Amino acid sequence: MRIIFYIALNLILLQSILFPQSFVASVSGNPVALDEQFEATFTFSGRDVNKIKNFTPPDFGNFLVISGPNQSTSMQIINGAVSSEISYSYYLQPKNAGKFTIGSASIVYDDKTYKTNPLSIEVKAGRSNANKKGNEQDAAAEDKEIQDNLFIRAVVDKSRPYVGEQVTVTYKLYTRLNIASQMSVSKLPSYQGFWAEELETSSNILFTTEVYNGKQYRVGILKKAALFPSQSGELTISPFELNVPVQVEKKRKKGNNFFDDFFNDPFFNREMVDYAVKSNSVKINVLPLPEDKPASFNGAVGSFSLSSDLNKKNVKTNEPLSLKINLSGAGNIQLLNIPEVKFPQGFEKYEPKVTDQINRKTEISGRKTFEYLIIPRTSGKKE
Repeated sequence: MRIIFYIALNLILLQSILFPQSFVASVSGNPVALDEQFEATFTFSGRDVNKIKNFTPPDFGNFLVISGPNQSTSMQIINGAVSSEISYSYYLQPKNAGKFTIGSASIVYDDKTYKTNPLSIEVKAGRSNANKKGNEQDAAAEDKEIQDNLFIRAVVDKSRPYVGEQVTVTYKLYTRLNIASQMSVSKLPSYQGFWAEELETSSNILFTTEVYNGKQYRVGILKKAALFPSQSGELTISPFELNVPVQVEKKRKKGNNFFDDFFNDPFFNREMVDYAVKSNSVKINVLPLPEDKPASFNGAVGSFSLSSDLNKKNVKTNEPLSLKINLSGAGNIQLLNIPEVKFPQGFEKYEPKVTDQINRKTEISGRKTFEYLIIPRTSGKKE
């Protein structure tokens, strides 16, 4: 019985010697370029990773967290003794050039707290030429794959409007990839030759499904704008450009052993890359307005109604009156000037107060009110 006990004890001690607990931090590159992403990994090795709890990452204050924590596990068997490993990785991008420190991560294993050593990172301005050269071919293939499955379409509801007639342009993001929500605008479209009004869209992109060119995509509306051409002829809407973090498969390293291949699960073998995507440009052929316009035409293109109202019709001399002129409808209402009002002699008038209520949902519509303060200085019937 004692012999069996000693053998079991020796096996436990041997296993502890072969596979001591450790918690280490590492980075995929050092130094790194200012515009370069790198991976910070915190790896715990021990006999049973199921006993792990309360992983706490360090503060990444000097770095932008692109992705993470991404968790992966692996296992080794040596002389019948089993050990396992769990890693927590983050994809980071520096915010500034300089020398920085990533603090310690901590973890609790079997009721004991382990901490990694701090990591010193040097960030250099510019791009890493060696890294760029080594990944040129991979980047080209990766870009082609992303380009086929991620793009922006600029769509207009009419391509031959009249001068002053609303054209609605919608920018739709099409994707068949996993993307992050932290997208950033790199260049807004130019609307030269148009008066532009942004239309209301959801603050969060709401994706639906759509079949385009025989493929099914997840589609979300990025932005919408109402455009009113101010001149005839061919006008061009320039592209809308966006940076989108895209999840792609990691490039496999040479020399993988049996266990690396066994645990090469695509769920864990992913990384986030920034991809610059831009929409198509759109050409609009704007038609001139008809030649036989009425003499009173002042540029209103759309569907409008006009009404006027006096606050009272029987007044005394020198008693102020309020005249309101209400213009309502759908079209380029904000571009419309005040209608000409012919006041009778003997009235003193002041500059009108202009107020508007504009609806920017699917089209530009609403109400514009011009309020005059007028004072009759002479008595009698006035029109």
